[in-house]
Amino acid sequence: MVGGALNLAQGDYSFAAGRGAKANLDGCFVWADSSADDLNCGDVNRTYFRSSGGFVIYTNASKTSGALLLSGGSSWNAFSAREYKENFAPVDAPQLLERLAAIEISTWNYKAQDPVIRHIGPMADDFNALLDDLGGEGQEYINTLDADGVALAAIQGLYEVVQQQGEEIAALEARLAALEALLAQSGAGD
Repeated sequence: MVGGALNLAQGDYSFAAGRGAKANLDGCFVWADSSADDLNCGDVNRTYFRSSGGFVIYTNASKTSGALLLSGGSSWNAFSAREYKENFAPVDAPQLLERLAAIEISTWNYKAQDPVIRHIGPMADDFNALLDDLGGEGQEYINTLDADGVALAAIQGLYEVVQQQGEEIAALEARLAALEALLAQSGAGD
């Protein structure tokens, strides 16, 4: 037990800090905020955090990269403002869409998890081969910002394809109407 009040580090190799943190099982790490309710470890070798004000994780000293989990939220927000980025380069969305269509998307389970726990997605090596220098943080990982970016670029590529097809359909409809008008004219003269 490190600090705070009303904490309990009862399990072997356990840690409790904050207020009402109960690391009552082996290998538990419980970090509680100042909320009045106890935060109990429910399984061995598990980590629990309670931060009712949210989490901010900075991954550099200038606090321009990292992630934020807002109070009451359940998904991470990545630092992604333009001011934090540099070396912009356009993406050829139609080409990306074509490459993405060739990637196998399958369901699978992690070897470390029960086989009934299924996931869906590509393999990191295939995904990171979509663009030069993708996967710079490790070829065995898929960065979630990159996954979002690829999905959005593919949507833009698909939008371009749909717009182009719409123009082609409009041109064909106009041509068909002109041909029908010619046929009607030639049939009317008989």
